[in-house]
Amino acid sequence: MFSKTGQNGDKKRMPTQTRKPVSWFKDVPQIRKDLGSETDLRNLGESIRVRQLSPVGATVDGTPIYGFRRIKAARLVGLPDIAVTIYEEALGDDEMTAIQLTENIHRQDMNAHEKWQAFEDIRSMNPEWTAKELASFVKLDPSAVTKYLSPSKCIPAWQEALKQGQVGITDCYIASPLTEDQQLDLLNMKLAGASRDALSRAARQARPQSSDDDVRITRLTIPMVCGTKLVMSGAKFSLADVVEKLGHVIEAARKGIKDKLDAKTWQRVMQFRANAENEGGDDV
Repeated sequence: MFSKTGQNGDKKRMPTQTRKPVSWFKDVPQIRKDLGSETDLRNLGESIRVRQLSPVGATVDGTPIYGFRRIKAARLVGLPDIAVTIYEEALGDDEMTAIQLTENIHRQDMNAHEKWQAFEDIRSMNPEWTAKELASFVKLDPSAVTKYLSPSKCIPAWQEALKQGQVGITDCYIASPLTEDQQLDLLNMKLAGASRDALSRAARQARPQSSDDDVRITRLTIPMVCGTKLVMSGAKFSLADVVEKLGHVIEAARKGIKDKLDAKTWQRVMQFRANAENEGGDDV
């Protein structure tokens, strides 16, 4: 199949779609330097294993044009082959770069509100699924799915603020266990410029204590199977607080990996953030 005649009078072949072994693709540099953390790439690879939504692009000799992240993800999880659009005409370096640039500029990630709506759509189509089953379907950790669904437990004002980009998914997650009046107070705090740590403290103070919160301690040592120990200390906290705080730590650590920080640098960044916000609360 041919496209219309080009300026030089030659007919250019239309790109064709097929599948190629992952090993067929060459390792070449591209304009997008940060492809994300290994964890993110593995999650993407597992998603591609279930269903590849978009093919990658390459020349006939296996030189990738776009989709470098999908290729790397497929390699990480050991996929045998992936869908590819092959450009058969000869492309100069400038044309290759132009295609890469166009593909990256016009690709727009879903915002937080759209992600929440997408998770809700999947859940509504499968009402019998547990959060764990939904997480397995989308290849995410169950805790991430719980967070993405948290706006469903928030009042409409929170949901509208999420739609407008004034709050994030984590903010909604913090507010979701509270009563409607407490959620409204917390939203006003957020819109007035309160930090996420301030929201967490206010939510903890507003949340009624359950039987699980009866035992509160100021220091907790968590032995790990690998021999490492995690230590939390500071104001009194419950096991529910441990879950919340470790969730924040994991989120921050993943961002540190994405930003290519080493452990010591990340620790300094976290200390700087704590000092800047004058938290005076718990340290992990």
